[in-house]
Amino acid sequence: CIPETWYLSVDMQLYLFSLLLLLPLLKRPKFGLILLEVVTTISVISGFLGLYFASSSKLTFLPQQYVHTHVRATPWLVGMNLGYCLFRTTQWRKDVAAKTRSGLSKKVLGAGWTLAGVCLVAPILVQQQLIRDDLMPPHLEWNIFLPLARLIWSLGISWVIFVCVSGYGGPVNAFLSWKFFIPLSRLTYAIYVLHLSFIEVYLLATKTVLRSDDMEKVMLSPGVLVYTTLLAIPASVTFETPVIRIQNFLLGFQKEQRDIQPEINNASYQEEKIHNDPFPGAVMNPGSSFSKELNTAAKYSISGGQSVHKAMQIN
Repeated sequence: CIPETWYLSVDMQLYLFSLLLLLPLLKRPKFGLILLEVVTTISVISGFLGLYFASSSKLTFLPQQYVHTHVRATPWLVGMNLGYCLFRTTQWRKDVAAKTRSGLSKKVLGAGWTLAGVCLVAPILVQQQLIRDDLMPPHLEWNIFLPLARLIWSLGISWVIFVCVSGYGGPVNAFLSWKFFIPLSRLTYAIYVLHLSFIEVYLLATKTVLRSDDMEKVMLSPGVLVYTTLLAIPASVTFETPVIRIQNFLLGFQKEQRDIQPEINNASYQEEKIHNDPFPGAVMNPGSSFSKELNTAAKYSISGGQSVHKAMQIN
C-alpha cells in the first residue's frame, strides 16, 4: 500500500548485521576496524557490480540501484566508521575542552570544510550533468556514479557531524542546533511516508500536461513540503506517538527526572577530579564560559559536603 516503506526491511537487516561488526570492534579493535573497512569497500564494489549485471541482463533496474540492502549499506557503514571515530576520540575532545591538548588547526579545518563541501555538492552536479547528457541507466557512467555518490555524500555529512560534536561547527552547529528543528524532527518519518502519496494524488488530479524542468520542480517542491508537513502533524499524533508511548511503557523506558546534586566528600580527590575532567561525560566548546568557570572553581579549596555549584558560587 505504501511502497516507500521498503527501507524498513533494509534498516532492520543492517541493524542486525551491525552486530557482526560491533562485536569485533569491542573485543579486538584493530581487527574489527580492518573488517569494517573491508566490508565498506565490498559494499561499494557490490553496488557497482549489481548495477552492471542488471543493465547487461536487462533486469529490473530500480531494485538494483535503489532498494536492495547491499546498495544501501555504504552510508550505514560510513556512519559506523564515524561512530567508532567519535568513540575513540572522546578523551581527545575532553582534553581539548580542558585546553590540555591542541585541537584542530585552522588549516585542517579549512581543508576539511573544503573537501566536505565538494563531497556534498559534487554528487548533485554530476547527477544533473548525467541526466542532461542522457546517460541514465544502464549506461556505464551511471553505474560508476551511483555507488560512489552515496559514499562521497556520506563522507561529507560525517565531517559536518564530527566537527560539530568536537566544538568546531561554528555557525553550522548553531543552525543545526536551532530549537525550531526539534518539532520538525519528530515529523520527518510521517512526512516521508506521506509525501509520495500526496504527489501521486496531485498528479492524478492534474488536468494539464506538466513540464519536467527545473523551474517546475522549484515551484512544486515547497508546496509539497508544506502540505505534507501539515498532514504529518495529525498522522504523527494519531499513529506514531501512541505507538512510541506504548513501546516505552512495555520496555520500561520511562524517564525519571531527578535533581542530581553531586556531593563532594573528599576535598583533595574532588578538586583533582574537577581539574582533570571538569564535567564528566560532556563535550564542551574550547574556551567556553562554562568551561572557564569550572576550571576556575577547581582552584579553590572545597570543604567536605559542598557541591560543585557552591564551589562555582565562590568564584
